Amino acid sequence: MSRTGSILVTVAVALSVVYAFIIFYTSERYCPSCAVDGNGVRFVQDYYDRSVYFIRGSWYKFGMSRVGALSLEYPPMAVYIFAIPFAIRRLAGLSQSSPILILNLLTAMMVPAYVGLIMITRRILRDMGGEEWRLFVFLLPAFLYFSLNRYDVIPALMVSAALLLALRGHSAAAGAILGLGFMTKWYPALLAPICFTYFNRQERKNAVLFAASFILAALLAASPMLISAGIHPFLEPFEFHIGRSGDPFSIFGLIGYLHGARHPQSVRVALLVMQLALPLLALLAANKTKEALLDWTILSILAFIFFSKFYSPQWIIWIVPLIILRSRGRGWIALLVALDLISYLLFPVFYDVYGIHDNPPGIVFCVAVIVKSAILIALAVDPARGAYRDFLEASRVRSRMEQA
Repeated sequence: MSRTGSILVTVAVALSVVYAFIIFYTSERYCPSCAVDGNGVRFVQDYYDRSVYFIRGSWYKFGMSRVGALSLEYPPMAVYIFAIPFAIRRLAGLSQSSPILILNLLTAMMVPAYVGLIMITRRILRDMGGEEWRLFVFLLPAFLYFSLNRYDVIPALMVSAALLLALRGHSAAAGAILGLGFMTKWYPALLAPICFTYFNRQERKNAVLFAASFILAALLAASPMLISAGIHPFLEPFEFHIGRSGDPFSIFGLIGYLHGARHPQSVRVALLVMQLALPLLALLAANKTKEALLDWTILSILAFIFFSKFYSPQWIIWIVPLIILRSRGRGWIALLVALDLISYLLFPVFYDVYGIHDNPPGIVFCVAVIVKSAILIALAVDPARGAYRDFLEASRVRSRMEQA
């Protein structure tokens, strides 16, 4: 088992480094208009999204007080991360003229995060008694593509690190890492009620330590932005994503897209509630075991993704490292492989072929979205069963206490 994991980690290191160099030496001019209008396919690199990170990190050249002028959709830690290549360039005394160096440095930063995510997942697999051959899903095309072209691999790394610490009983450290993750991407906050309940069912002191560390780490991470730029840049990402319209990647966004209209406000509110309800429901669960902790985590993130008005294909990075920890049988692995392949086909292939940014999706794209949504539902079945059993156990315990 150990040898299989070592081989897969070695392959992942080599593959990610090679892939990064392919991105470095693939000029954006290979596909001059493929960013939005369907004149090409971004098979290797997504120059458009990486250029957004460039813009969001450019505050470094002017100072933190200019952060508020950038129309931010990212929380504070992400904004700091995007500025790291600018700091490296200044420290190295390199040319200020070309953005290509910044984009390549951003990709280079994702390589150790990608490798770190695999290694932490491997440690959790060992702790849970899982087979290390499952790590091969990290080598699939969509996971590799989005790991190096998006920054979501960094918050995913933080989530997995927090889970590892939680599973090993380190409540304060788990809370701190998860708090930093929350300030990097909003979805790690979904784990806060689940982890709090997990620690509280074992020892109240650990739950308090977890909560205090989570809040303190989040506040410390946000403080430079709050002090220098005020409250608006901090709140803007919340406002942006809550008010964001649907996109054709999600089943709900596709319906609205085909009808040429936004969902009614009541539907948008209902979707938001369904996205966020499960972690709060976990507060009433038993959630004493490692298996229950993972089941609630996986189910909550899948619900957040499925009920979202939009779907970002890089969200595959959020769920795959968690699902392989609880997968039972080869059927789950087959679903993960199918999800990876359909994710890569949806973006960049079908998205660019059909020019989805400016044109209605074709029938093939629509079918692919339905298939992807069906896979998400299928992946939720097993953790839903585990979470339901855990919830019933807590209900029985409360009933016995009331009768006593």
